[in-house]
Amino acid sequence: MCLLAAAGAVVLPYSWMNSIHEWLGFGTLPDSPLVGYLTRSLSALYAFLGALSWHLASDLRRYLPALRFTVLLSFSFSFTLIGIDWMVAMPTWWTAVEGSFLLGWTLALWWLVRRISEPRTK
Repeated sequence: MCLLAAAGAVVLPYSWMNSIHEWLGFGTLPDSPLVGYLTRSLSALYAFLGALSWHLASDLRRYLPALRFTVLLSFSFSFTLIGIDWMVAMPTWWTAVEGSFLLGWTLALWWLVRRISEPRTK
């Protein structure tokens, strides 16, 4: 559900994005077509993934193979983003918050998928 919240950022005015960017301590957000494209398309991708996750959650047993694959992708994605944060010299607090959230989310997903996989006992 939280990924679906990114849909609003697709149409967020530049002035609002810039205010958030400055509030985070990153200075002025460049006002260029590439920055606008990347920020909005990333938000759209997150919203897309949120909608897909919502759909997969509608029938857990049916989509179990896809959910298992999602766990593997989530681990890979988490470590990739942590690596990107390090490569582009994001602030330590950013990497710690983002990395903790992503890894926590992935571990919770892994735990839930394992619970679905276990046979039910009566």
